[in-house]
Amino acid sequence: MSTDSLRTVFLAAHIVAGTVAVLIAAKVMAAGVRQDWSTRWGTGYVASVIIVAASAAIVTTVGPTLPVAVRWILLLVAIATAAAALRGRQLARRDHAWPDPTRPAQLRLMWGSVTSLVSAIAIVSAPAVVWIPVVIAGTFLTERAYRRARRDPGLATDR
Repeated sequence: MSTDSLRTVFLAAHIVAGTVAVLIAAKVMAAGVRQDWSTRWGTGYVASVIIVAASAAIVTTVGPTLPVAVRWILLLVAIATAAAALRGRQLARRDHAWPDPTRPAQLRLMWGSVTSLVSAIAIVSAPAVVWIPVVIAGTFLTERAYRRARRDPGLATDR
């Protein structure tokens, strides 16, 4: 298999996994204050994000089309996004007393990984005039939701 066809296969896997991750995140986040990332949906989300990160690592090294510095930055963002999703899922799976003091951190990690995915999609799909506000707004909304959950963890779910 040639380098170009190998890159195309992994790029397709990257795009499909990223799309699946965003759709799953939308489904979980649509639950509003009752969102629960410890379900099968959360597992599917984390698996999709890990596939996105792994395929990003391969796409950035096989048949690279971007400058080396940009590839390293994108690779680090992919790894950080996967690590945040994985750690958020681990916190969601733990049995905690209620109200759960780790709930705000868990939500921040999951929402942060979602913000990273949505920002990446905006960056590769739209001109800067569109994606810069998406990145700023996503970061702001993630931080706002974290602070709200930190003030009152009971708002985050109704266990």
